[in-house]
Amino acid sequence: MKLGAMNHPGRNLADEIEWIGKHGFDFIDLTLEAPKANPASADPSLIADLCARYNLEVVGHTSPFIPIGSASEAVRSAAVDEHIRSLDFFASVGAKKVTFHVDPRRGAEPISANIENNLKSFIRLAEESTARGIAPMLEHFEEAYNNVANLKCFFDAVPQLLFHLDIGHANLWVSKNCTSELLKTFAGRLGHVHVSDNFGGKDDLHLPIGAGKIKWKKMVALLKRHGYDGTITVEVFSNDRAYLLYSRDRLRALWDGVDVAATFAPQEEEYEEE
Repeated sequence: MKLGAMNHPGRNLADEIEWIGKHGFDFIDLTLEAPKANPASADPSLIADLCARYNLEVVGHTSPFIPIGSASEAVRSAAVDEHIRSLDFFASVGAKKVTFHVDPRRGAEPISANIENNLKSFIRLAEESTARGIAPMLEHFEEAYNNVANLKCFFDAVPQLLFHLDIGHANLWVSKNCTSELLKTFAGRLGHVHVSDNFGGKDDLHLPIGAGKIKWKKMVALLKRHGYDGTITVEVFSNDRAYLLYSRDRLRALWDGVDVAATFAPQEEEYEEE
């Protein structure tokens, strides 16, 4: 298991990489977003050199606010082109996988049309990613795409697409955390994980591990139960980064200490956390 951190797009990108590298993370979850991590203005040579200096692997992350599900073909095409520019950047800094987000925004069109529009974009982005030697990933996002049925449309249609599980998102827009349900269906294609805490509802707070209501011992046990041992981004945003470092160390301790067999009784899915 490798633990990483994401650069804050509102802060200087080079400074963010320096901080992440100096604090011993295994990789950077490099998000290319305005205002200070825009692929049009960032220097890929500098970014690659900094990552090499600190032995940081790179996981690519694109902005969730680019409208790749727009009902307007012109808007959708421009949005995909913007992501392709990010792909060129990621390829130049050695990223081997990249996250895209389903765009849930729609007007009067039904959810089926929104799925179709998003899917057109994902098919193109998967092709462009694969051509650059980068594995494309889908991160579930917002209420309409936090369920197996709608997500399955994408994984059935795009064979090279990997699943990006965000455990914080799995606790939002639902009556009960849906991590278990998502893993039952998509664990075989799990390529990356985000962790942060929240209190449910609709607010993606990115709290430190243990500061919200998510049962982290269970979440770790679920990942291990499904055989996952890959990259996990500690997506905790705070002005005091001691909370990010605490969350990383807490997650590592849980990972090393959780006994899956002891956590789950035979044929039993739930348990009460200590």
